[in-house]
Amino acid sequence: DMSQPVSSENQTRAAQSIGKKNLGELEGLSVSGAQLKKLLLSLGRIFQVMAFDASKHAPEVNQFHLSDPNLTEEVEGLLKIAVMHLALIRFPGNKLTDEEDTREHDFMIHPIFTAFFEFSYRRKRKMTINGAQLIGLVKEPRRTLREILSRTDRSFDEDIQLPEQMKLFENY
Repeated sequence: DMSQPVSSENQTRAAQSIGKKNLGELEGLSVSGAQLKKLLLSLGRIFQVMAFDASKHAPEVNQFHLSDPNLTEEVEGLLKIAVMHLALIRFPGNKLTDEEDTREHDFMIHPIFTAFFEFSYRRKRKMTINGAQLIGLVKEPRRTLREILSRTDRSFDEDIQLPEQMKLFENY
């Protein structure tokens, strides 16, 4: 019946389902599809753990900024492909970096995926990572997750009760 409102539970399940479907489709988009999926699973895990363990921490950390003044070609390439395929969105940072008036960029997971990972889609707070960590999220996710989360006084406890969809990460 179209006159009845859709429950918030059904809306949430539908949004999570769309995120999961889009995550699965990323893998087949390009040669870098598997890398993009690993990157999203890693970043999603970080932001999900941060949202899950929010006590004593800044709320809603769901963006990141790269600390490196000069990024390697590998990092630049990964970011370019991630933005091009809408895995990440890029927007101007809030600090000017040099006399040329160019702005540094901040990144976040595309909002279509946030319900799947169970954290807010709204731009709130950001964390800083470096290019090596970004690549590490693809190549050595478990080690890099521990490294990034330990800086925020959170632990990467593999036994922590996280949502069912995060079990997808176990294959990486």
